[in-house]
Amino acid sequence: MIKMEEKGDKIYIYVKDESSEVKEAEWIVVVDKTEFDWCVKKKQEAGFIDPKGSALVDYALTDECFVPRRKTPRERALRLFRIVLEEAKGDVEVLKELKDIIDDYLSGEG
Repeated sequence: MIKMEEKGDKIYIYVKDESSEVKEAEWIVVVDKTEFDWCVKKKQEAGFIDPKGSALVDYALTDECFVPRRKTPRERALRLFRIVLEEAKGDVEVLKELKDIIDDYLSGEG
């Protein structure tokens, strides 16, 4: 069970492991409200279905917020290059055009 309570500028997360054989498997995590709100916002931006619930679980289990890392423009471009490379099946002209597009994109011209 995970419950949340807001008190002033703090978020109190109450955790009780009801499946544990240990009777006293309960703890409280205290998080700054601004930090918690930031985490929820980042999870919303990342497309989480329940960003608040995900933030609660993160803090309850690890005292930290886990947000997916955004890919760099180079990583996104290389992913696209691999997809097109697979589809082009060695068509040299298509690959040259793709390389030019990626170079333009990475240099800020595209």
